[in-house]
Amino acid sequence: VHWNERRLPEQRADLYESILIWLARSREQRPDRPTAERCLMLLQQLALAMQKAPKGRAVQVSKGWAADALAPHFREVAEPERLPRAQDFLEQEEIDSGIIVSRASDVGFRHLTFQEYLAAKAIAGMPDAAQQNLLLATGTIYKPEWREVVLLLGGVLFRQGLEKVDGLISAVLEELYWCPAPLYPSLAEQARYAGLLGAMVRDLQPFNYQPADPRYQQTMDAVLGIFDADKAYAIEFPVRLEAAEALGQAGDPRLRQDNWITIEADGPAGLKPFQIGRYPVTVEEYRRFVEDEGYQNKRWWQAGGFGEDTEPRHWDEQVQYPNRPVVFVSWFEASAYCAWAGMRLPSEAEWERAAHGPEGREYPWGREKPDEKRANFDDKVGHPTPVGLYPAGATPEGLADMAGNVWDWVEDWYEKDKVRVLRGGAFDSGSGSLRAASRDRDEPVVRYDDIGFRCVREVVP
Repeated sequence: VHWNERRLPEQRADLYESILIWLARSREQRPDRPTAERCLMLLQQLALAMQKAPKGRAVQVSKGWAADALAPHFREVAEPERLPRAQDFLEQEEIDSGIIVSRASDVGFRHLTFQEYLAAKAIAGMPDAAQQNLLLATGTIYKPEWREVVLLLGGVLFRQGLEKVDGLISAVLEELYWCPAPLYPSLAEQARYAGLLGAMVRDLQPFNYQPADPRYQQTMDAVLGIFDADKAYAIEFPVRLEAAEALGQAGDPRLRQDNWITIEADGPAGLKPFQIGRYPVTVEEYRRFVEDEGYQNKRWWQAGGFGEDTEPRHWDEQVQYPNRPVVFVSWFEASAYCAWAGMRLPSEAEWERAAHGPEGREYPWGREKPDEKRANFDDKVGHPTPVGLYPAGATPEGLADMAGNVWDWVEDWYEKDKVRVLRGGAFDSGSGSLRAASRDRDEPVVRYDDIGFRCVREVVP
């Protein structure tokens, strides 16, 4: 795309459009082939049909099923000729563009993102009422397998005009606020919508887009207030927890931000400046490593552990809570993730510097004793909570969950070749383990529900 267009589009929908047009045009040179535009129109309909498959999204279908789905779109020929035309199109398209590929007797898109983008294009071509009926009437818009389609749809609609994307966002908000005040929806319901709409708006950042509907900002302010130390504690903890979990399942906008905190050099300790993650690595972030076949690529496992597992323990349960810290990971898995992400585990000295601060704080937040506002500890909740849910416990620099929630693996050995150091305490720890100077240890192979990690990276001059 860069070679042909001399630049890469900034927005994802534009990027996929450029890729698919280039692929489609690469096969126009063959005689008697439809135009690139006609090819992509047909593939849009196939993509949407696969997204809407009766048993849920299909990523590959039988060639007969695909031909049946496409046949109605060959209206330029008589009805008896439509199915053979569809079959011929699919056969030729596999050879020509590579947008779809054959898998034995099945066919599918070469990349899932191609299917998601083309489905978004098909939806964008519908009348507004039909779009909203498809996405909102049955709750399709909130299903995980439709998330990327919806986000890409925002980019496609933006290119059709501001009023198109504004219209979709207002339709979603209308569903949320259909009751007049004071019968507004619960905070958890608002969080579900905020996660989706926030992700859509974030995807349109290259265009500096902001929704015109004032209810969008009202919703975002209400939901993100649960992580604000000045607002959070006016809301009962169970309500905040439910809203945070709902936000995570819809798409926590905090996790796509630049969440690096710079820690200045410490000359006496011999530490150079570094950056450390604001939060422990979350399930959502770790999922990308799993889906990128990180467990199958030995390159990331130089520290050891390659081939021992294919995912964290209890992974099917964990993925239901995307903005909680990932747990049930060994030291080796934590190290492999950091390598894959271009980072590393913190040394114990770096972790302690971040927790103590330059003034030598007793706890990450200061001298005050731990309480229910500052940390998830002493089994008061009984499990890890979404990151950042205890804003009063953050460090002055903005690091969250340095005390409680989950232990952090760090790089160092506690005893050479035996056990690795753990820092920070967890949801089931006593208050003593939350002190910035507290240490624990375990064998690097263990995988428990109270151990996670966070990453560091070098400061680029």
